[in-house]
Amino acid sequence: ATRSPFRYGALPASSCIQSYPERWFSFPATSLYPPAQAGKLGEIPRGLALERRSTMSNGTTPTAFTALLSSVKRITAEVAAAAAADVDANARFPHETIDALRQAQALSAPVPRELGGLGCDMRQLAELCSTLAQGCGSSAMVLAMHYIQVACMARHGHGSAFFRNYLHELVQQQHLLASMTSEVGTFGETRSSICAIEYQGAEFQLVKDATTGSYCAYADGILVTCRRAADAPASDQVLVLVRKGRYSLAQTSSWDTLGMRGTCSPGFKLQSSGS
Repeated sequence: ATRSPFRYGALPASSCIQSYPERWFSFPATSLYPPAQAGKLGEIPRGLALERRSTMSNGTTPTAFTALLSSVKRITAEVAAAAAADVDANARFPHETIDALRQAQALSAPVPRELGGLGCDMRQLAELCSTLAQGCGSSAMVLAMHYIQVACMARHGHGSAFFRNYLHELVQQQHLLASMTSEVGTFGETRSSICAIEYQGAEFQLVKDATTGSYCAYADGILVTCRRAADAPASDQVLVLVRKGRYSLAQTSSWDTLGMRGTCSPGFKLQSSGS
C-alpha cells in the first residue's frame, strides 16, 4: 500500500475503494484476482468467476450457514412476505425486514471469518437472496446490492487496516451499505465519472449528481464512484466509502421501479466534505 499526507482513507486505482477520514491506500481493483496473484494491471484474463482470497476466509461452516439460512427463511415467511404488499404499494423501504436481518446477523454474511463474519461464498449469498426474494423482491434486491458492496470491500480492502476495521465494525453493528455508481451525463457508463474528489490542503469535497441511488437514504454508508482528482480522466476512477453523518443527500428525481419499489431508487445529489 502507498500513502499520501492526506488523512482520508482511500484505495485509488482504476476503480478502487476510498473512505474518509483515514489514510490513502492503493491497489488495482479491476482484477478478479487478489493483488498478490494479479500481476500487472491489464494482464488479467476477462470473464473469470470471482474468487475469494483464501487468506481472508476459510469459508463458513455448514452448521453456521444452515442456521443463518433457517433464520432468513423464517424472516421471509414471518416478516418480509407479510410486509411485501405494503412495501410495494407505498414504495417504502422494508424497514422491518432489514431490521430482522440485522438481528439475525445476516448483513455480515460476506465478511471473512477472521474479521468476525461468516465468510459465505457466492453460492451461499445467492441462496440467501433467492430465499428472501420468495417473500419480498424489494428486500432481496436490497440485500443483494448490500452483499455486492460488502464483498467488494472484503475482496479488495483486505490490505487496508482501515477497511479491515470497518468490516469488523460492520459485523458488530450490522451496517447497511448502498452504492452510487450512476451519474447524470455518463449515459449509463459506470466505468466513467464526471464528478471528482477535490482537495484544498487538508480539505476535501465530493459532489455527485446520481441518476439513481437505491436505498441510499436508509443506508449507513455509500460506496461512490468518482474520478481520482479534478484533473484525472473520466476512466481514472476511485470507489469512495462515505459514512452516514458525513454526507448529505438531496433527492432530484423519482423512479417508479415496478416490482421493486421498496428499493427506493430515486436520483440524488450527494455532497460530502470535511477536514
